[in-house]
Amino acid sequence: MSSTYLKRDQRINTIIQAASELVIEGGIDAATVTAIANRAGVSRQWLYEIFPDVDAILMAMYEQAVLEYFPSAANDQPQLDTFAEYVKAGVDPYLTMPTAFAIVILAALHEVGDRASLRVLRDKILASFETEVVTPLEAVGYDRDRAYAAIIAVAETAAGLNIAIANKNTSLEAARRTLGFVIDAVTSTMDLPL
Repeated sequence: MSSTYLKRDQRINTIIQAASELVIEGGIDAATVTAIANRAGVSRQWLYEIFPDVDAILMAMYEQAVLEYFPSAANDQPQLDTFAEYVKAGVDPYLTMPTAFAIVILAALHEVGDRASLRVLRDKILASFETEVVTPLEAVGYDRDRAYAAIIAVAETAAGLNIAIANKNTSLEAARRTLGFVIDAVTSTMDLPL
């Protein structure tokens, strides 16, 4: 299907959707400029006018998913008694977000491949963890390094479970239980009252 007559925003969404589909089908490396342009029904030239490279598309995909699945997370945290409850309150979107987003998060956290954007994306993810989780917890007495290690372990596990749900290797409820066990395990030595 051609995207020739779509408005700019619609084309951008079509490109991001095409990249998402390719990431799901074949991983990060399957999302090449040519493959994305072909899937989106736009010319490579037009794609380059909007996005300088695939890395910019992956970053746009990340930013779009963050806006949709993690809106103002720092401002909406409920009052909770323990670190485990605090972490559990913020991870459910990782299980329900688009699978392509989960794949990109895992690739970025592990800096898979030789993509500069994955390092940039990793830094962006870590900065969001810093602002929304680590700094508030550090302010009430939690160890900074343990908070970082716990939130990264939980985010990676949740993203992996998202992929398992998409592949029908587990259910959402089973993934929630598993993630709860992981959170309890990585936070068991950190349970100070908030």
